[in-house]
Amino acid sequence: MSRIEKIAFIQSFWSLFNVRGKLEYCTDVQLDSIIDNILRKVKRHGKVNALMHIYRMPVFLN
Repeated sequence: MSRIEKIAFIQSFWSLFNVRGKLEYCTDVQLDSIIDNILRKVKRHGKVNALMHIYRMPVFLN
């Protein structure tokens, strides 16, 4: 994944898992770590599905 894709992926989970921070200042290793944590939470949660993710996804207006 490119850096922009990683940041967009993480931001899509902001409201679902309360992920916060200035992602543009994170290193690629830190971004990978955040993504790994999100994936572990999704696997443990059990009830997370695409609809839940989409309904809670933040909207960023241009």
